[in-house]
Amino acid sequence: MTTNAGMVTTAEESMLVVVLLLVLTERPFNVDAMKSTLKMVWRPARGLVVTEIGLNLFIFQFHHPLDTHQVIDNGPWNFDKSLVLLKEYDGELQPLAIRMDEALF
Repeated sequence: MTTNAGMVTTAEESMLVVVLLLVLTERPFNVDAMKSTLKMVWRPARGLVVTEIGLNLFIFQFHHPLDTHQVIDNGPWNFDKSLVLLKEYDGELQPLAIRMDEALF
């Protein structure tokens, strides 16, 4: 596959990898600050798209599997003193039906 810039990419490199992200807090927080902070810390090579889908629940779409694995492998993460839970998402279940209540330390 060739991109607009003439770069050749493989199918794996152009595949979106989706991660569910839950901020464990009952306090209000600045969603835009959370998005920009995590993007800055994680520095995904091929970008990141964030969609809010519920209370403190987000879909993060990475454009390369290596970015996803780096984020998941280097966790756990926090934002504003609140634990951030991550789980790879394959799209089979409704995101709100997925159990997100544990993190590996």
